[in-house]
Amino acid sequence: MLTCAALLLTAFSLPQAQLDVIPKPNQIELREGSWAPAGNFGVRFDRRLEGDATELCEWLSERFGHPVGLVPEDSKIRLDGEVYLDVSDEGGVAESYSLDISEGHVKLIGADVAGAFYGIETLKQCVAQEGKAAFPFCRIEDAPRFSWRGLHLDVGRHIYAADDVKKLLDWMAVHKLNTFHWHLTEDQGWRIEIKKYPKLTSVGAYREASPPYGERLGSDETRYGGFYTQEEVKAIVAYAAALHITVVPEIDMPGHMAAAIAAYPELGNTDIEGYAPKVYSLWGVKPYTLAPKEATFEWVDNVLEEVCALFPAEYIHIGGDEAPKTQWKNSHFAQSVM
Repeated sequence: MLTCAALLLTAFSLPQAQLDVIPKPNQIELREGSWAPAGNFGVRFDRRLEGDATELCEWLSERFGHPVGLVPEDSKIRLDGEVYLDVSDEGGVAESYSLDISEGHVKLIGADVAGAFYGIETLKQCVAQEGKAAFPFCRIEDAPRFSWRGLHLDVGRHIYAADDVKKLLDWMAVHKLNTFHWHLTEDQGWRIEIKKYPKLTSVGAYREASPPYGERLGSDETRYGGFYTQEEVKAIVAYAAALHITVVPEIDMPGHMAAAIAAYPELGNTDIEGYAPKVYSLWGVKPYTLAPKEATFEWVDNVLEEVCALFPAEYIHIGGDEAPKTQWKNSHFAQSVM
C-alpha cells in the first residue's frame, strides 16, 4: 500500500508536457523531441498560399536567426528540411487543418485557404514556446466549433487610430477570430466619412467634452472626436481580408442617432417641444431618433449605399437597439404616420 502511495505521489509530481496553443485545438498528440532547422531549410507551398507562405518565411527567419527559403510545391529544388503548406483538394470542414511535425519535416494541410492560415497561426505558437525556438514533434487536428467567431469594437464613444485597429485585427487572427463587428456611429460621435453628407463628420464626429473615467456624469471640458476617411476604411478592410477576417460595419438606427441629427437636424422629429439636437457629451441612452419622413429614408439609402460600397461583407448591421419612442409619441407628424 505504501508503494502504491509513493507511485501516485511520483506521478502527480512529474511535469506534464504540453503545448500552449490558444484556442486549444480539438486534438493534440505531443511526441517526445523537437527539431531546430538549420542550413538548407525552407517553406514549400501550394501557390494558393503564396502570401501566407511569404509571411511565414519572414517570421521563421526572424525566429530562427537565419534565412528561410521560399519554394513553390512544383519546384524541383531539394531541401534538407522544410515546412510544407498545402490546401486539400478533397475539402473538409471549413477552416479546419491538420499539422504534423517530425524530424526535418512540417506538414500543414488546410481544408481551405483559411484553414491553412489558421494552421500557420498554430504552428507559430508551437515554435514560440518557452526556451530555444524549435518545432516540437506533434500532430494536431483542428476545426472551428463556430463558423462566426466575432469581436466587437465601439469607436463611437472612443475612437482608435487606424493603425491600432490593425493591431487589434492581428490579435484577432492569433486567436482565430474571423468577424470584426465595427460599431461606427453613436450619439457621442459619427466615425465614418460619407461623401454625400460631409457634416456627418465635420459636425457629427466631435463632441464638446467627455465624462472622466469613474465620473459618469462629469465633464473633462475637452473637445473630442475624429473619424475614418473612406481610404482608411478601405485599407482596414483589405488588411482584415488578408487575415481572413470579415469586417461587419454597424450604422446604428433609428436610435443612437444624435450625432447624425446634430449634423442634419431635418432628420429628426423637428416638431417636438424643445427640439435642440447635439452630439452628446455623456453616456447612456439618448432620446433623439430618426423621424419617419421620406427625406430620412432617402438619407438612409444614400448612407448605406456608400457603406455597402466600402464593405464587401454579406451583412451590414443597422443596430435597432435602444430607440426611445418618446419623441415619436410627442411628434404630431410621427403619430400621423403611425
